[in-house]
Amino acid sequence: QNNTVDSYFKQNGFVEFDTLARLEISDGAKFLQRFYSSETERPLMLSTVAVSPSLVTQIDAAVEDAINSNSWVDVATLLPTPFTPADCQALLEHCLRKRRRDVAHIFSEQYLASDQFVQNCGQLFKDTMQHEAEKYAAMKVTSDAASRSLAASIGGGDAAATNRQDRKEERKRKAQTAPKSAAGGSGGANSREVKGQKSRDKKATGSKKRGGRAASAADDDMDDNAPSTGGGDNEFKQLEFLTVEKIGETLGSRVEGLEEDFVEELATYLHRPLTRSYQEVARSVFLSSSSSAGASRRQHNADTMSRLQSLWTNISLFDRGILCIAEDEDCSDLQRKLAGHLLRTLCTELVNIVCALLAEEHLMV
Repeated sequence: QNNTVDSYFKQNGFVEFDTLARLEISDGAKFLQRFYSSETERPLMLSTVAVSPSLVTQIDAAVEDAINSNSWVDVATLLPTPFTPADCQALLEHCLRKRRRDVAHIFSEQYLASDQFVQNCGQLFKDTMQHEAEKYAAMKVTSDAASRSLAASIGGGDAAATNRQDRKEERKRKAQTAPKSAAGGSGGANSREVKGQKSRDKKATGSKKRGGRAASAADDDMDDNAPSTGGGDNEFKQLEFLTVEKIGETLGSRVEGLEEDFVEELATYLHRPLTRSYQEVARSVFLSSSSSAGASRRQHNADTMSRLQSLWTNISLFDRGILCIAEDEDCSDLQRKLAGHLLRTLCTELVNIVCALLAEEHLMV
């Protein structure tokens, strides 16, 4: 019995526990440990087979080669057919114990791929990720601009109606609570003093309001041009890149020699990190696009305002020049022609610019 087991084990490099059971050896693992007691001959016990040190060394060399060459290996093709998938995985895990855990990954119980190979597979989606992120950022910038325009138009209408109602109530309240002026000269003098004081207060208040409106407008412009993530990071965390099936199709078409079950597990493994990377890229591209769009919009608005001021100045000067022409029968026709020419040229350009601004504000172009 001992000779049969020893001959089979040395010839094949392994022995099945079922084979030992057929030889009436009930506890094959203990039998082999007693029979091969030395450290150099002691077999590795797996779930269904015992493996000789020489076969373990062969598999370890294949694992080392796959790690060093940044590739992968199918250990099932290097082992005899009696090895089950669980035996293959246990053998690979044994070979990885003396190495860092992150240098390689096991897929489908029988494939071992180096970490660099997995990262290289992830890099295949870099261009697609950038393209999809740019497309999403462009769509989101346009959507956010439309939302801001709609909110501004709705808010502006509500604010105007509220202001009109407030002014009406204020006038009514002042009319009801205004004190009657006293009769006599002293009353008239006091009334004039009060009116003068009110006039001065109104001028000061008007200048303060103009300054406040200018500051408020500047603050609103800065807020409108500031990049917004549109709901925070939660929106980006909900973004999906590609499905597992799409990732598997890309891997199968761009990496040669991969088995179907290996591709499926590798795609499942890559799906989560690729999605996280896509979310970060999309967020970065969106913030960059928002900043550049805001700067471009500010520059465009500044150029437009400068052009409008220049047109208005020229129109005012030309209008005064036309009015300076003597109003007699000989010059009346010339005045009409010059006024019509002014309307067709500078005035038309000014109106066109204003209409274009309104169309941009309401996203009509």
